[in-house]
Amino acid sequence: VLNNKAPFNLNSKNIRIDQQANNFGIGGNEKIWSQLASFIDQEEWKFYSNKYNIELEYDELLELEKKAQLYGFCDLKTLKSSPEREPNSLTKFKKYVKRKGLYCYSDLIKNRGNISIVECKIRQVDIENSHNRIQIIDSNNNELKIKFKKMVLASGGIGNYYFVNKFLNKYIKVKNEGEIKLHSKFYLGYYSADDKNKLNQMFGWKSANGLNYFYGIVNRPDDISGNYNEDMYQFLPVRWFENTHYLYIKTVLWHKTFKELVELFKDLYSTYKLKIFYSPTLLKIVKSVIFGLPSIFIFIISKVLKIKWKSSKYLLLYHHSNTGTIFYNKLSDSVWIDSNIESHDIHKIKEKLEKKLIGSGLVNIKEFSNFNIQDANHFNGALACNIDRSMSEVFSGSLDYNNTIFSVGTSNIPFSTNINPTFLAICSAFLTIDRVTK
Repeated sequence: VLNNKAPFNLNSKNIRIDQQANNFGIGGNEKIWSQLASFIDQEEWKFYSNKYNIELEYDELLELEKKAQLYGFCDLKTLKSSPEREPNSLTKFKKYVKRKGLYCYSDLIKNRGNISIVECKIRQVDIENSHNRIQIIDSNNNELKIKFKKMVLASGGIGNYYFVNKFLNKYIKVKNEGEIKLHSKFYLGYYSADDKNKLNQMFGWKSANGLNYFYGIVNRPDDISGNYNEDMYQFLPVRWFENTHYLYIKTVLWHKTFKELVELFKDLYSTYKLKIFYSPTLLKIVKSVIFGLPSIFIFIISKVLKIKWKSSKYLLLYHHSNTGTIFYNKLSDSVWIDSNIESHDIHKIKEKLEKKLIGSGLVNIKEFSNFNIQDANHFNGALACNIDRSMSEVFSGSLDYNNTIFSVGTSNIPFSTNINPTFLAICSAFLTIDRVTK
């Protein structure tokens, strides 16, 4: 596997991607996944399997999902059927799979006696006449040549794309400028609510990652957008003393157990070593703690005095499934990603959304003038959409016609999701395992 730190330059346009926060080692961002992952229902899978010609029946997908439970996800039997909603409700119920606890792919692999992990820099890959070799420089600066029968790429949604372009381009045909399926998110502004009971009727109420929030779905299941997994919006309740720094601390740290916090900082240390104090993630946490101190202090006092403050406003966070552009620049050895989202596109989204909100009792009190478009580390389809292979073959991990090169991860999924796609990526990986072991 590649070293944990980013092995190449990652440049982005119209979206903020934190290169240092992405782990290109095995398992991707394995220790800091969200507690929730998306569960695809039968109607949704029918839409995608037909659109992308994925040869996998829904019953077969359910069997794969049962296997995925071994990796920390809840039993699918716990997913209850959707309750009835108001006819005018803006909520479409969607099922989410919750993970039961912390788990780590590389730890599982390290416990396998027949597998060894070598962190290295890769110099060259040769696949000729069944004499497959990879030339590497290991962590001790030794140059090694390793023979292999089959290779499985496991470097994340972007890392796999980079690897194929840099080392396997003459074996696997890749588009010069291709598609990548993104999950972008951005804050649209603050809203006030006249009637909380009306909000309960119009929206769903969820609790996840340390926050309780109202949420809704913007319906877009059509062939033009290419997305069945609709855009989602969240109204995060904000009390008078809470600022955005406080909310960041609340979502990133407060819902985690002590063990998960330890693992988070261990993961940061393994990536940055002594440079951890300058890492973007830790700097953001420290900055949020400093600027969120007044809010934290008032919260503690309120807890001690048993004061219950009502939410006076709601911060609107919008999750957008969209198709971006990705390409590899050989001269600079870099990957470029463009979300293809402009500021005027966001204003159109906001206008359409506010039309839906008429009658819900929500009033805009502050619109953000500058929209900070962020990625959600859900980079899908970088291989599925861009190599000369059927999407059904790539979804099951096969990248070449000789069945020598395989991949696992979100690069195999040809559509975007507005919630964590880890669960589906694991299901796809089981198909890859079957093909590798044939």
